[in-house]
Amino acid sequence: MPKSFRQRRPDGAGGYLWNLTGIKRVLYRLPEVIEAVAAGRHVFVVEGEKDVETLRSHGLVATTNAGGAGKWRKEYDSYLYDGRVVVIADNDDAGREHARSIGRDSALDSRTESFVILELPELPEHGDVADWFNAGHTVEELKQLVSEAESRPVPNGTADEASSQVSQPDELEPVPNGTADDISTAELLERVKVALERFVVFTNEQQAIAVAVWVLHTYIFVAFDTTPYLYVSSATKQSGKTRLFEVLVLLVCKPWMLAGASASVLFRKIEIEAPTPARRG
Repeated sequence: MPKSFRQRRPDGAGGYLWNLTGIKRVLYRLPEVIEAVAAGRHVFVVEGEKDVETLRSHGLVATTNAGGAGKWRKEYDSYLYDGRVVVIADNDDAGREHARSIGRDSALDSRTESFVILELPELPEHGDVADWFNAGHTVEELKQLVSEAESRPVPNGTADEASSQVSQPDELEPVPNGTADDISTAELLERVKVALERFVVFTNEQQAIAVAVWVLHTYIFVAFDTTPYLYVSSATKQSGKTRLFEVLVLLVCKPWMLAGASASVLFRKIEIEAPTPARRG
């Protein structure tokens, strides 16, 4: 029998109405979340109160949204701005989609100190973080997984349909034989251009050349007094802009995909890593 949970609100006459009309939704354990963000601690976002309480029992700060999978609301984002956020997905299609939607439909990937989506290893089908701990895994293992995930530069977003018939940019092949010193600037520029054209459909060759030059520029921009922006636009949706950004993440120096990052996040990130921002407008 499928489970369901109904929510109600006072009707002002001593009874209840079975809806949330006019009620502001907030994150579960919100005071702890606000305190953790201010202190620079990780906040784990999971699916359901049971998982929150499991993580709390291990000394971690966790939260969830009302309504279950697929019910994340944009107004929750602001509570986590400038925080260190870890979204843990349940091991099923609904759980993975819920976790991805938090990153895809919010600004958390760019307005937080760090933002990662974690799929726990060795989980049974439909398993969650409570099952993971019950199987004997430890807090130290979880912290190690988080640390590894935070250190990996992972491009955000999904491929646009206009580029669906070209190769997927999971990996770029390493330069065969020799070292960078053996390659002329012209040859290196041509290789970057070829790599771009392998994954992205450009309107003309000049566009590919311009992007390739900009990619090389990201490695030496500190030698310049000014630096150019690479502005990507299109009159139509699903034209391949996101695919280009995904490829650039693999090519530029110290990539960072973001969308409307707060000033504090920008300053901290630049001070620590000096990344090449790819801003999604």
